[in-house]
Amino acid sequence: MKKKHKVLLIITISILFMTIFTLSYTGVLFFNKGLGSLDYLFLNIIGDAILVGIITYISSKSISVYISRKEFDRRNKICISVNEIRNNISNYNRFIDAFENSTIFFSLDEKEKEIINYVYDFYIKFLNIIVCKDTEKQLFDTILNIPFIIDDFEDNSVKESFNEILKKFDKQGEFNNISILKVLISKKDIDILQKFSNIIRHIKHFKVTNLNSSEGCQLLVTADKRVECKIACLPSQCYELYMYYNKEHFIDIIAFSFDFDQKKYASNIYGFKYSNNKDKSKPANINLSNFINIK
Repeated sequence: MKKKHKVLLIITISILFMTIFTLSYTGVLFFNKGLGSLDYLFLNIIGDAILVGIITYISSKSISVYISRKEFDRRNKICISVNEIRNNISNYNRFIDAFENSTIFFSLDEKEKEIINYVYDFYIKFLNIIVCKDTEKQLFDTILNIPFIIDDFEDNSVKESFNEILKKFDKQGEFNNISILKVLISKKDIDILQKFSNIIRHIKHFKVTNLNSSEGCQLLVTADKRVECKIACLPSQCYELYMYYNKEHFIDIIAFSFDFDQKKYASNIYGFKYSNNKDKSKPANINLSNFINIK
């Protein structure tokens, strides 16, 4: 029944009750004047009906709200898994795919974001200009992948590697597209690729999974309380987060959602101290006999 119809029915019943009571009290028609035993019985029945109706309504509504709240809490709990994984971006193709993928996010300082954006445009530009195949394609890919694999080179410097290529490689012009690359690449490109290499080889990789199959939430990644990244976490979806900072920060991943009363609440689901220090921690020596009675 619609709300308008309910209100109309209540008003109609109230008017009918007041009319009958007034006629009975004044003795109009077949009623006796004053309040008789039938009037008291009628009032008693009406009063009991109203009290029972109110109590039933309140109790049934309270139970209904309680059950609905419990069901809502059961189905709408924030349930996010965050795990650091070892594999990182290993070549320029994976970098381009990660940059363009809507489920992959980068948590970086502004300077690092500018470098990432610049390098993405750099790769897209050269891939659109230069089209290679066979041996030339292999050489081209190796050159463009230097920032990702520089640890495998003897000089361990992106800048020096590119400078060596520009000066010494393919002087006879055997590979036309490599010659084009050498002409188009600038000193600024090489300087930024050096910085990009340091970021991409030390970047931390996290897998974020929303384990709730029915409700999503919004994640905020903060560094020292400053918001760095926002992730709209849909139900039963996985996301990837790449993180790099050149200084230590306290990182928090905070989930925002709505409770039963549609009030927004937050849960800090993951926090740690970010550092690029690779010093390995020593294993702890624990003697279980100090904690467990073994018979």
